[in-house]
Amino acid sequence: MDTFLIFDSTSQRFGVAAEHIYDVNDNTKLRFGGKVRHGESDPSGYVVAEYDFTVSKEDFPINVRARAICRNNQCTGDIRAKKKFEVDEDTSLFFLAKASTQELTKGSYIIGKAGVTRDFRLGEDTFRLGAICDQDGNCRGALRNQALGINTNFKGDWNLRLVISKRSKEADKLFFD
Repeated sequence: MDTFLIFDSTSQRFGVAAEHIYDVNDNTKLRFGGKVRHGESDPSGYVVAEYDFTVSKEDFPINVRARAICRNNQCTGDIRAKKKFEVDEDTSLFFLAKASTQELTKGSYIIGKAGVTRDFRLGEDTFRLGAICDQDGNCRGALRNQALGINTNFKGDWNLRLVISKRSKEADKLFFD
């Protein structure tokens, strides 16, 4: 199980989040998770079923992920296509398109995003720095090492996540909610 301490600057609340990922097979995962935040009366939980596969046309692989997400007595679904380009051994660019059953931006159920990530070392620690923007110009930045991650929307809001225990590679995600 992956567990995290979280802090959201917008609500100024600390909390704890946990997620367990069950690998059904190489392409299919079930996620069970939840959050408890100081000052909120009820914890929130979720269940996600996701299926990942790669589509390749003439040595041009594109990762596709389909998900069903249930939380707070409401279920939604989405599908995402992502293409990653390696610039060098430490830098990559990515482009993704996502369609959902819920609004992703004002009046739109489809969104496009582009981003860049860069890995670097300071002493013995490895860090990943990244930025991602959607077609409406909404951007987020992130910095993470093995245990600590911070995300910002460049408008003064930020989230902090500290990994307490880690069993999956998912705990290393650069951009998190």
